[in-house]
Amino acid sequence: MKSILIATGIYPPELGGSGEYAKKLARIWSLEKKYKISVLTFADNSNSSLEEGFEVFRISRKSKFRHLNYLFACLRLGKRCDSILVLDNFSAAFPSALANLFLRKKMILRNGGDFLWEKAVESGVYFGIFRKYYESKLSFKEKFIKFLINFSMLRAHRIIFSGDFQKQVFLKNYSIDENKTLIIGNPYDLKVNSGILKINTEKDRVIIYAGRIMRLKNLDFVIDVFLKFKENHPDFKLKILGDGPYREILESRIKNLGGERVGIIIGPGLLKADFLNELKKSYLYILPSLSDMTPNSILDSFSVGTPFISTKETGFQYLLEGKAKTFDPFNSQELLDIFEYLAVDKNYQAYQKALEGIKYQVSWNDYSESILKLFNL
Repeated sequence: MKSILIATGIYPPELGGSGEYAKKLARIWSLEKKYKISVLTFADNSNSSLEEGFEVFRISRKSKFRHLNYLFACLRLGKRCDSILVLDNFSAAFPSALANLFLRKKMILRNGGDFLWEKAVESGVYFGIFRKYYESKLSFKEKFIKFLINFSMLRAHRIIFSGDFQKQVFLKNYSIDENKTLIIGNPYDLKVNSGILKINTEKDRVIIYAGRIMRLKNLDFVIDVFLKFKENHPDFKLKILGDGPYREILESRIKNLGGERVGIIIGPGLLKADFLNELKKSYLYILPSLSDMTPNSILDSFSVGTPFISTKETGFQYLLEGKAKTFDPFNSQELLDIFEYLAVDKNYQAYQKALEGIKYQVSWNDYSESILKLFNL
């Protein structure tokens, strides 16, 4: 029986793309392909469990030796696998790449985000778009981590990007061979019914954001613009749902502003089904990130018939160009103008129609098959 080790930094119920990928791919390969699958992840506590025919091994991220523990676990699990799929470029990638110096298994690395840029923004060292980050002056620590990321990618047999947006930045700033890289779009079975969402003027008009609450999501910017917008549109509300390292600060600010009294609601993160239900009831979804590689939340929004607006700094710009309304994540007037435009019913209806022109279809089965071909399994 062929076997695959999936190395990831997070795993459900924790929110995040790489965790979802790990679970869905493990499920497809174990149940449909009958492969032996092991998932290795960081978690709050160390334990292992059996899920739908595959094993999940958790390494406590609270330990000072978490990366060393991850390395030893990777060595142990890697001995009995044929191939390794890594779902980030540092936390899981570096110990996996180090282990593979001894294991010598075929290792595929998927780049879903950028560890260095995200950490720099969250720490307050840098506040800007992803494309410009590597033009800034990096600290010694950042340069060292960049070296480790570079090492991890050099040890991979192939490197997967979800789009050209991230790929071009990495080719410019890391010593990777372009011939080893390829683009496989995010898997998403997008099924949209004709005649999507009809305006219901009797319901509250809610602009919603749902996802990780981090500095890079640029939510303070949205709050500032929304407060100006609400002066002329008191029936609108802004709802922010999620958890993350910036939640406490944002929650405190919203409370000081007046919270629900000024039409701003902050709530907990939701499971996917609950999020889709909440999204379906909302007037508009907003993705305000400083940058976002290929955000599935846009596809989630479109799939349930809720119009969305997005930052221009995304790998989906090629998909959205000429159809969706996008904005500079630092231009408050640009976002305010979009809010004002979509508050008018006839404009909103016209925008819904424009969004119907977006076509996107990459099935999970096709995605899983593409990776198996890279492994020659």
